[in-house]
Amino acid sequence: MGESRKFTISSIYSIVAAVWLIAFALGTYWAGPAAFVGTIGYLAYLGVIGLAIAAVLSRKKEGAGFIEFQPALRTAFVVFVVALGVQTLFIWILVHRIDPKFRESVAPLITARNEALDRWQGLSEDQIRTRSAAEAGKDPFPIGGMLGGLARYYIVCFLFSLAIAAAAKNTKPSPRPTGL
Repeated sequence: MGESRKFTISSIYSIVAAVWLIAFALGTYWAGPAAFVGTIGYLAYLGVIGLAIAAVLSRKKEGAGFIEFQPALRTAFVVFVVALGVQTLFIWILVHRIDPKFRESVAPLITARNEALDRWQGLSEDQIRTRSAAEAGKDPFPIGGMLGGLARYYIVCFLFSLAIAAAAKNTKPSPRPTGL
């Protein structure tokens, strides 16, 4: 009857990570289109990695200094999944519902970044012009494209989660039988 529901460690750190990513996205949004699509945004992911590590260490502390691989992996990955999912939804809402004009001001910068990436990958100038012409006037933030990018981030974050879980795991020592 008096059972209280408490938040899990994963959910607490996931919420903190999501708020961190939203705050960082808002900061780059207020700094302007160049900051919003610039490489500075990748720094936000260092905070999420740190929060995933902290979540696993908190679970380990809760388990009297012991955590097995699977719970450690689950804890770290949940932090990544929730935080990145909320961030993707927030950015989509920001550029489609809150400030659609901002989306239009970001589009040329995304095109320029994609052209630079194409050059780096060795595409010819003719191929780059063809791709740029095909993308001209299209929404740079389609929900399908954003979900595809989210799935790629999930794969990378799963690898980070594996590394975090492998580094943190240990098992409780089995009790040794006393001598006969």
